[in-house]
This record gives sequence, structure tokens and C-alpha cells, in this order.
Amino acid sequence: MQFTVERGGPLLPFLLEHVKGSRNHVKSLLARGQVQVDGAAVRRHDHPLAPGQRVSVLAQGAEARRAPFPVLYEDGRILVIDKPSGLLSMASDREKVRTAYRMAGEYVRRTRPGGRVFIVHRLDRDTSGVLLFAKDEEAKRAYQEHWDALVRRRGYLAVVEGRPPREEDTIRTLLRENAAHKVYSVRSGGKEAVTHYRTRPGGRVFIVHRLDRDTSGVLLFAKDEEAKRAYQEHWDALVRRRGYLAVVEGRPPREEDTIRTLLRENAAHKVYSVRSGGKEAVTHYRTIQAGREYTLLEVDIDTGRKNQIRAHLSELGCPVAGDRDYGAAASPLGRLCLHAHELALTDPFTGEERTFRSGAPRGFRALVC
Repeated sequence: MQFTVERGGPLLPFLLEHVKGSRNHVKSLLARGQVQVDGAAVRRHDHPLAPGQRVSVLAQGAEARRAPFPVLYEDGRILVIDKPSGLLSMASDREKVRTAYRMAGEYVRRTRPGGRVFIVHRLDRDTSGVLLFAKDEEAKRAYQEHWDALVRRRGYLAVVEGRPPREEDTIRTLLRENAAHKVYSVRSGGKEAVTHYRTRPGGRVFIVHRLDRDTSGVLLFAKDEEAKRAYQEHWDALVRRRGYLAVVEGRPPREEDTIRTLLRENAAHKVYSVRSGGKEAVTHYRTIQAGREYTLLEVDIDTGRKNQIRAHLSELGCPVAGDRDYGAAASPLGRLCLHAHELALTDPFTGEERTFRSGAPRGFRALVC
């Protein structure tokens, strides 16, 4: 089955409107990876749809037989997967369908009729990574009854706020869970918990340039202070091109043009053009494709002023789609339709010309079809 999206909105309501069956049936189609948007499998219920996109619902054929998550190892006794974040290991009172246990079981049954999986251990819903299932009851008992003796290491990677007081240490406390299901350390009456941590050496990055919060695309970081200084101190000389893709409301007065103004920021942090007392900003744009309501532009900037592209296109009468701050009437994709798609520069150490590109985000071209 294939459907064309006529108006934007979340994926699940669209499927409930077009696909026969109960809500749980539709959610199971998503969980099994049988739903595609423009040819790519989508499992998120709230995935945003744009007009012109094609939604396909696949039969349980070759595509559907693929595992809905990376399989790290599988034999006749066990299945080891890479569980994504946000997925329960097993069912809870609130969620019965979208669980790693159910999805793993469906995958095994598609590859071996009558097959089953059994819970051996768990990961929290928001923790991603290695999760092991048994494929028969004997294997389940063997692993669970001797788990502590069998497991040699359970290793995690964690990014934390701030910096621990020591590069490497062991935390040993008694833990207790309160009525709100939050776990905390106590002096007595808890269960012993031992955690070893080690800070990975050299794990730092340094800001070289910035993108606005709502702008997607290419962003470069330095991995040491020398590289940071080399790029930042000679940025304007090193950068050959900063290219963006923008979907704007309406259609610009010219197919291709250059906007050159002085920009100033007001007390509300909004940027606008002035006749004097501002910083020069130069924006070049070229029309790639025009639709009935929106136009896809390729945009280059000679200067990197705050909100430069957004301010210039708004003052042209064509605000970036989704940019409420600069006058956009609608947000058809639920995001700011501005994407940094190319950064071309010279390596300050080798002199080599480097170009980094990122493709158009999903939905951009659908808006101008």
C-alpha cells in the first residue's frame, strides 16, 4: 500500500486514517519496520510528514524479515542486539507493543516459525546498547542462574556534565529505591552497588564556528587547542564557501541575487537591517526549485553575522519556512527549513582544500514539488 501526503502532520494519525486495523495493529507495523516514508523505514510515531511525501506500508516480505535493530550476534541459543535508546527491554503497564522483547520475538518467528526469545537481563528504556536474549528456556535458565559467574564485564560509555574529581575511581555505596522509583545512596538498609569509571584520555573538542540552534547541517570542531587557534584566527582567509539550503515562503523577486545590508541586533535579540550603525552582511541566493507556496534556495554568505540569512530573506518578503521569529506564517515540517549543506575551506596545517557536504534534509524538496 502506498499513500501520498496531502497535508503535513505526525505519522501515526496519518496511518490511522489510511490503514485498516486497530491502533495497536498500526503501531505494530511501525515497530516491525513495515512503514516507509519516501523509501526509508520509519518507526517513530511522531515522525513529521510534509505534503508530497509518499508513505508505504510493506507486507511481511523480504524487507519486513529484517531485524528492526542491529543484530550483534545470533546462533541457535542466543540473540544479541544493539537496543536503541527509548525502547523498553520488556513490557510495562503503559507500553505493551513497542518493546525490545516483542520486536526480537517477532524477528525470530519471521526467520524461524514457532521461535521464541526469553529475557535474560534488562537495560533501562533510555539506555542503548548490548542486550542479550535466550532462544530457549534451557539457555535462559543457564544464563540467569549463573549470571554473576558467567559475566566478566559489563561496560558502558557515559557522557556526564562537568568533570569528575578523579580521572579514574570506584564508587561503592548501598542503593535504595523510593516510592517515586528514584534510586539513591543510603548508609544502611540498601543493596550494595559498585561502579568503576575511567575518563577517556584526550576526549575534548573545541568550538571553531557556530550554527543557530534551529539550523541543521555541517559543523566543524577542533580536537586540540592548536587546531582551534589555527582555524579561528584565519577563518575568513581559510573558508572558501559556506553554502546553505533554505525553503522560503513565496517566491523571491529574482531567480538569483545578492543582498547587501548593514545588520543590527535589538534588545530582543532580533536582527534587522539599518542604514547606518550596523555590521555589513552579504548574502547570495539562487533559486533551485519553486512550488506553489514555497521555494527552495541555495544560499551563500560572505559574512557570518547572527541570523543573517533569516533576516535578509525575511526582509526580501520570503521568510524561511518555520521561522516564526522572522515572519513565517507556517511551519510545514515542524522545524526551521534552513540547512548548512556545504563548508569548503583550506586545511591550515597541510594547505589541502577540503569540502564537507550534507544532503538536503528529508521533506525540503517535497515542499516545492
